[in-house]
Amino acid sequence: MIPFNFPFWLTFKCSMSKLAMGNTVLVKGPDSCPRMSLKVEEIFREGGFDNNEFQTVLTSPSQLDQILSNDKVCGVNFTGSTRVGSIVASTAGK
Repeated sequence: MIPFNFPFWLTFKCSMSKLAMGNTVLVKGPDSCPRMSLKVEEIFREGGFDNNEFQTVLTSPSQLDQILSNDKVCGVNFTGSTRVGSIVASTAGK
């Protein structure tokens, strides 16, 4: 989950090591600039990650619980406020 400040850089920084280890990455970009996440997804596809290894998730906050509680989600990387981080950690920890 990427914040509104430095979304382009943070998306790459958080995703590269996970992709290098063979994982799939779901990116929930900032609501204020959703096209940025879609553009980064396009860049990854052009770079050879064309089997849905990198996917942009455009969701409302209420849908994040459903994503984070999915058994296939093995980890969460969040950059943002302490308040929201506590909510994300609580949900992911279940």
